[in-house]
Amino acid sequence: MSFKNKSNVCMLGISLCVKLINANSKKCKSKLNNVVLTCTNAAKKKQFCYWERACHGLCEIYFAGASLGITSDGFFELEELPRRSVVVGAGYIAVEIAGILSTLGSKTSLLIRHDKVLRTFDSMISANCTQELENAGIDVWKHSLVKSVTKSSLGLLEVTVISSAPGHKPTVSTIPDVDCLLWAIGRNPNTEGLNLDKLGLKLDATGHIVVDEFQNTSRKGIYAVGDVCGKALLTPGNRPVLHSAVLPPRGSHTCD
Repeated sequence: MSFKNKSNVCMLGISLCVKLINANSKKCKSKLNNVVLTCTNAAKKKQFCYWERACHGLCEIYFAGASLGITSDGFFELEELPRRSVVVGAGYIAVEIAGILSTLGSKTSLLIRHDKVLRTFDSMISANCTQELENAGIDVWKHSLVKSVTKSSLGLLEVTVISSAPGHKPTVSTIPDVDCLLWAIGRNPNTEGLNLDKLGLKLDATGHIVVDEFQNTSRKGIYAVGDVCGKALLTPGNRPVLHSAVLPPRGSHTCD
């Protein structure tokens, strides 16, 4: 994650010193300040603000053939356009990737658990986006889950899908000859084994770091952003960290 508020910092005339620590280990020091815990694959290079690569999100899927698919990481490693693509997920990553693949000419199916994409967004945006995806030629499979994935001798995938719309009996269908199966169903926090409890950081029952609206953790001077918090953060998710680090205590000032 690059710190995209560099221009804003310059306008404020404030210089931040955020320490870079690679904490992908069980060794955590208790004397830390101005540390940002992220779940990104940010390159370790000199920037205006340094970010810690601490809790890379895990995409864990357990059923037959799940490993035959890729995640959004693998999407950027594709060297050729898939002829037939299946994207699983209803969040903004799934929507973006399905739209890209379809626009480039790949026959694309989008599998979602409910009847709309972007369900955490405004209902009008959610409904309109779902309709626009269908208008663009994307085959949206609603109320659908992947049951299994198999690979043929030709190297193509066959995705078995269970669809279960409310009031209807479940049906089992297959999507054959798939070149690219992409999972975009979120990430689990990779906090296990980091001994964050020794730093005084509170975790919820699912292993996410507990933060407030300004990304403050339970330990002053340590922030957490991204999937490790379990919140639906988009790119501007780094802004609250800046506000918290440079502005007076909450309640005296606000900033958009």
